[in-house]
Amino acid sequence: MTDKANNWLKPEEALSRFKKPENVLLNKQESVFTEQALRYGFVINNMGFLIAENTLSEVVKNTKIYPIPHTKTWMRGLINLRGNLVPVYDFCLLLGLSNEKSQYDNLLVLGKDSHSVGLIIDNIPKSYDIGDWQKLVQIPYHLAGLEDHVINAYSYEDIIWMDFNHEDYFESIKDQVVL
Repeated sequence: MTDKANNWLKPEEALSRFKKPENVLLNKQESVFTEQALRYGFVINNMGFLIAENTLSEVVKNTKIYPIPHTKTWMRGLINLRGNLVPVYDFCLLLGLSNEKSQYDNLLVLGKDSHSVGLIIDNIPKSYDIGDWQKLVQIPYHLAGLEDHVINAYSYEDIIWMDFNHEDYFESIKDQVVL
């Protein structure tokens, strides 16, 4: 054996050498901080939508949307995402808002497998700490069509943010897709 091999520690010695640095938190039980209310959200026409907690989401770029004949204009079509057909909605048009963009930049896919939906959005979702946001008693009247699908509404930086249950909402409109 070489000298280098003789200088190696036995595995049990190497594993027990670690000393925890001071002032470093290594696990959740040692944390002195309260749990932050971090959520991801996106904005459409100055309306904010928070992605539901524990919802898988991803942004897909440069994918072909296959249109479906005889459907409403807000139903843009389908994409094939890893073997699953995902319906794609122009959320702006679906909410009755003007959509000045003819091309989409980002496609936000919420959910997984056969429960996925795609939404055309302008900007990539961002992380927000909603812990200090002002909670609204009711959502504004112009958003009343969403009230059955909004868990909470908040006001932050001149935007109304909705904690939005996308699964219930898209389940409720599925019969309205066909012309």
